[in-house]
Amino acid sequence: MTDANPQQDTQAQKGKGLDKIKWLLVLIFCGYIGLNFSMVVLSRKVNPDLVSRDYYDRSKNVDQVLRQEEESQRLGWRTRLVPGGEGGDDVAVFITDSQGEPLRGLAGSISAYRPSDSGMDQTLPLTESGSQPGLYQARFERTATGPWDLTVNVSRGAETFSRTMRYLAR
Repeated sequence: MTDANPQQDTQAQKGKGLDKIKWLLVLIFCGYIGLNFSMVVLSRKVNPDLVSRDYYDRSKNVDQVLRQEEESQRLGWRTRLVPGGEGGDDVAVFITDSQGEPLRGLAGSISAYRPSDSGMDQTLPLTESGSQPGLYQARFERTATGPWDLTVNVSRGAETFSRTMRYLAR
C-alpha cells in the first residue's frame, strides 16, 4: 500500500489552476490581436473621407460663411425638418418667420452632405408645397443610412437664409 501525499495533490491542483489561467491569458491576447487586425483591415477597405482635400479653398470663404450665418440669425427664420413621403425618399422643411408665420415664395435648395463619404453628396432643389404654406419639399435619394448634414439654403429677394441640420437616415 502506498500512501497518497496530500502535499503532492495540492501542488498538482495548483498546477492545473495555473494552466487554466495561462490558457485564458493566451486566449485574451489572441482575441485582442484578432480584433486589432480586423480593425486595420476594415479601415483599409472603407475610406471615411473625413478630411477635406480642399481645406485651403474652403478656409478662404470663412468670412462669407460667417456673414451668411449672421444674416440668417438676424432674419429670425426658423426651420423644422419633416422627413417622410412615399418610400421615405422625400424630405421636407417647414419654414416660418420670426413670429412663427409660414413663409411663402422662397426659392432654394437643400445640400445633403454625407460626413463619411463625399461621393454621396447631393444638392436637392426645393419646391413649395401647394397644400400647406411654408412647406418646401425635395426628392432625397438616400444612397446610405446613417447621419447626413442637410443645409437648407433659401432666399426671397435680397434676404438669404441658411441652416444646417443633422438628419439620421434609416
